Amino acid sequence: MLHAFVMATVLVLVLLGALAAALAGMLRRVGRQKRDEISAVSRQHFELFQGEPLNEATLENLKSRYRSMMEQGNTRAIETSLRPGTQFVMQVRALTELGTAEAGQILGRQVGRKLSADALEQLWYSMDLACGLRALNHTSSLPTLMRCADSAPTDLPLSHYLAVETISFLGISGYLTQPDTEMGRIAVRVLRRALEGLRRGVEPARLAEARVGDLVEALWDSRPARDDPRVIQLLVEVMRVVRRLGAYEDASGKSDNQWGAEEGGLLEPGEADLEGWAWQASRLVALEPGIRKYLSKVSLPLARCLGLGSAEEEAEILAALTDLKADISDRLVSLLERGKIHHVDQAVRLLAFAKAPHLISGWLVAWTRARIDQESRARWRPWPRPPARARFANDFPYLAVLECLGRLGCPDGEQVILTALRDHDPRVRRAAASALGWREPTAQDQVRSALHTARSDPNPDVKYAARAALARLGEVQSLQMFKRGLDSEDLGQKLVSIHAIASENLGLLWPDVDAMTDSEDPVLAHHAREAVALLSEADEPGLAG
Repeated sequence: MLHAFVMATVLVLVLLGALAAALAGMLRRVGRQKRDEISAVSRQHFELFQGEPLNEATLENLKSRYRSMMEQGNTRAIETSLRPGTQFVMQVRALTELGTAEAGQILGRQVGRKLSADALEQLWYSMDLACGLRALNHTSSLPTLMRCADSAPTDLPLSHYLAVETISFLGISGYLTQPDTEMGRIAVRVLRRALEGLRRGVEPARLAEARVGDLVEALWDSRPARDDPRVIQLLVEVMRVVRRLGAYEDASGKSDNQWGAEEGGLLEPGEADLEGWAWQASRLVALEPGIRKYLSKVSLPLARCLGLGSAEEEAEILAALTDLKADISDRLVSLLERGKIHHVDQAVRLLAFAKAPHLISGWLVAWTRARIDQESRARWRPWPRPPARARFANDFPYLAVLECLGRLGCPDGEQVILTALRDHDPRVRRAAASALGWREPTAQDQVRSALHTARSDPNPDVKYAARAALARLGEVQSLQMFKRGLDSEDLGQKLVSIHAIASENLGLLWPDVDAMTDSEDPVLAHHAREAVALLSEADEPGLAG
């Protein structure tokens, strides 16, 4: 029995090492952070999980010391010794390998502690603890760990790994079957972040181990009677995953050591890994028709909840409706006119999915002209730097309105955008430039001339936005600027270009990105596949009926 437990513990630790190696390898090769910008703890973890061995003598000494303290009942001294720093990972592993109930309780009390002001370093501490607690099957720490995973910064790739580690606890399904409770809502958000990890580079085999298909099925069977925006966002993410299954399977089937630890990926998948992922993916595919039908009917019930709840609830509803690309423009316009919306910018951006664009564009133009004296603002000399405070009359959502008008693509809105492109505030000029090129312009010559002028703007962000808009309109020189990065020998530059092409919706460069999906470099291939998926989704209709 003890032997089996030790083997299970070692297996989990080795797996986490491989996972962290995947992340560390990607960060190292992409060059997202320079060595001198990474804290000592983060650098230590990168080195450990790239193959640097633990100091076995130190580990054994710690285990012997902690064992002696536990026999004397002096667990408080052990807790006192657990301090942030490079020794923390060694201390956690020593307690994990001891495998006692007291060790689990000690580690459990560390979860949620603020151990560092550095977000990445804090995530590493949480990952150390999550791995140890899962090896010890210490499920009583799961609620606190779920809160940590839920609040982790979304812009750090490691946050998705923490979410996957969290949903791998056996007790998570119990919370997902109670989505109306506080912890159930947190569990839903953590599961969604784990699913998002597939699009951020988390390996399918890792999600298979977490039984993600079974978890989604448990939630689907227990979904609340009323439409919950958190559940809806998770189900939209499931649909995104199902659309990408072919790409994931192609990646998993490669035999060029794509997941090898030396290359910054997982250990090479075995037959059991592939079968496990195939089974979990099949659960998602089986749910897809029911989910699609359900999502086609939820936009109106959700829209009726707007203007009735708290600002936090409203933000979640608007986010879910945006994921659905729902047209609830009549309801939103009424609420905006009566000042019943907390998150005005978010609501205005949702108007971009209106099925009667001319009507919404006309309303936005009239609203803008009533609140903003565009011509007066355009008489000032263009500022190279933004002002300390960019406030407009009555906190008017000027930047969001410009973005929405660009997506609607109507002549009256186009003129508002062109006037904004002469604004003195570079943030307004950037928003205006970014709004152009998403639809074929009505005043072709006027739009292109204004964008060519903006390419010489004193603010670099405005210059970039103008070049991206011209690239969307097919200007060869601007397209070449983005394509040049794809031809670079530097992996980091290639990835920057791929992400720019996807985020700026440069469909004319789709074939160039698609050619990279078969790259021998697994990191490059993954990001190219995701960019192609994003480009295809940009023109797809929403899931709302």
